[in-house]
Amino acid sequence: MVETSCPDCSQPLSLRVTGGKLVESDSVVHFSVPARRWWDDIVFT
Repeated sequence: MVETSCPDCSQPLSLRVTGGKLVESDSVVHFSVPARRWWDDIVFT
């Protein structure tokens, strides 16, 4: 379980991972990708 808060509104957020996969949630998660890796998978970025 990952527990954090929204950086915009400070509401608490809880995310669960089961079997190596994120359990369905209404939350949005963003993982930044360094510019040097943008072309590694251009469709993803």
